[in-house]
Amino acid sequence: MTAWQALGDFFKKYAVFQGTSSRSAFNWITWFWSIVYFILAATIIVIALLGANFGSKSAEPMNMSSVLGTLSVVIVVSFLLAIIMIVPNMALYARRLHDAGFSGWWQAIPVLIAVVALIIEVIFHPTGIFLLTLQIGPMIVSLFFRIWLSLVDNKIKKLI
Repeated sequence: MTAWQALGDFFKKYAVFQGTSSRSAFNWITWFWSIVYFILAATIIVIALLGANFGSKSAEPMNMSSVLGTLSVVIVVSFLLAIIMIVPNMALYARRLHDAGFSGWWQAIPVLIAVVALIIEVIFHPTGIFLLTLQIGPMIVSLFFRIWLSLVDNKIKKLI
């Protein structure tokens, strides 16, 4: 499957949780959205840095408050894109899991780990390295889950 076919299939099956999605389609979409997020964030940050640098007088140090404000914009835009793309991504993950011979509910595992980490953080208010582990842990689990989905064979190859 080509990148354009995968992208077209992704949007045609926007909310289709039944059926399968090939490993190549999953990988193309994963790479596509990763690159889109990176380019969007990098563009906004570069514009902020240029604006902060050229907007100030040359004798004064660069005003970092505008850069921090722009980083807030990057976070908000990333959050909005994630909200918009949550249903098609969940559908893609479910179809990919079906293709690998698993239930689509397996995608709930990284979400449950993130929720448990959030509950621990809210209840116990940890500090230091434990807090860092709680924040980074769910991201690592999600990354490994995505890598596993990218590498696992489909059920048709298992049967042959």
